Amino acid sequence: MLELSQIEAFIFDVDDTLLSNGTNAEGIGLHEHTRLKVMHVLGKQYGNQILLDSTLADSAEDFRRSPVHSIHAAAWQAYVRAGMLPDSGFDPTHHLIAEFVNLKEELHEDILRTQGREVPGAINFVSSLYTRGFAGRLAVASTANRRDIDVFFEMTNAARSYNKIMQVGTMNRSRPAIKEAIKFMQDGGIGKVYMARGLCFKPRPSIGKYPDGPMQPGEQYKLNVEATTFEPTYDAQYLSKVDYDMWLGPAPKRPFNRNRFHYNWHWHWDYGNGDTGNQGPHQFDIARWGLGKQEHPVKVMSIGGYFGGESSQETPDMQTVMFQYADGSILEFGTRGESTNDEGGVRIGNIFYGTKGWLWTEESGKIWQSYLGPAGAKNEKGPGSKAQTAEAVGLTTIEFPHYQNFIDAIRANDPKLLACDIMEGHLSSTLPHLANISYRVGHGLTFNGKTETFDNDKAADKLLTREYRKGFEIPALS
Repeated sequence: MLELSQIEAFIFDVDDTLLSNGTNAEGIGLHEHTRLKVMHVLGKQYGNQILLDSTLADSAEDFRRSPVHSIHAAAWQAYVRAGMLPDSGFDPTHHLIAEFVNLKEELHEDILRTQGREVPGAINFVSSLYTRGFAGRLAVASTANRRDIDVFFEMTNAARSYNKIMQVGTMNRSRPAIKEAIKFMQDGGIGKVYMARGLCFKPRPSIGKYPDGPMQPGEQYKLNVEATTFEPTYDAQYLSKVDYDMWLGPAPKRPFNRNRFHYNWHWHWDYGNGDTGNQGPHQFDIARWGLGKQEHPVKVMSIGGYFGGESSQETPDMQTVMFQYADGSILEFGTRGESTNDEGGVRIGNIFYGTKGWLWTEESGKIWQSYLGPAGAKNEKGPGSKAQTAEAVGLTTIEFPHYQNFIDAIRANDPKLLACDIMEGHLSSTLPHLANISYRVGHGLTFNGKTETFDNDKAADKLLTREYRKGFEIPALS
């Protein structure tokens, strides 16, 4: 049996590990509540009375009747029931399904936070680990690491200096369909891959604008102007329980503002990087992986802006980025937070172009398809992913392979086994930072990958890091 003394660290997932989704005997839990909220929002949006009248029982039944047990399939079943999609030909890349899934992801975070209940014993277990010497070795699993490039560099140095194993949460690295697609390209399936395109077409309503300071008791607040649910009232009583100084961390000290707090921090430069650095790192990583680049690009050009309604948002909601590598290979990235078409049936995902054809992968990491033929000829379907298989629930979700890979590497004490070690994460997470730096300085840049600085541009170099607030500085490693 594994002894506590043999364990290096603990990493917890919040969903169903620390907080329970509360599924009852009828199969109704917080996920069913969230899907129901999505149905009501979309029912109102599309004027569909069936979605508007949906119940929790309908939400649970949609999941049970879906062709595979996934959020995409449950969304499809809901649309079928509402008469909005045909009862055949399940297509998880359909724009309606992508819209449903994206909205579900946004709403579930708040529902889990406000309605989730402690998994029995979770708090006591974490507390006992804290008191038994694991205070600095407890973490919550997260997505791609992202804020400042120097943070990634220090993390990389730390992993190497202390001989520790660090895995980055780009789960697609361990998903069978994506691995299959990448191998197909690496084996020459679409010829020489000369360009990769990442897509983050994720429309988001305006978050509005609010004055600084606590809310008034009983005042209501929504994350965006179209949200149908309210956030907690961040009044003086609520904030008395918040360590706001710790929440700000290294960011500049400024008065509390509800729009710079939970979730909407993503859209302000002090804390976030917009959707290019939020959803984006997952698709940036696949794009770089498919191009086979273990290096930084040498050129970057980014343009865009915010085109939504009145808002405190600082980051662009429409952004187009071009990167070029030393051999001339191109990586494009498109972020669109407004109304938009899809590309090749994909709204969040990747498209690769080669000398013999092209290939797409979609957001869930379960499906890919290639198209082959000479330039200008009619697209002919080539190899692609096979039919999806049903997925387990709970701790054996689609993210399980990535967790298992991490555990396997720890047990073997071999970082080479990792699907995405910290250096892979560093190379991929640097891309959205370079994109945003070019956007913020307003012109194209030349980047020196060896020194990780820009050529003759002090203004751009300054944005590679930040001025860390006293008490939150990151010490350099020699």
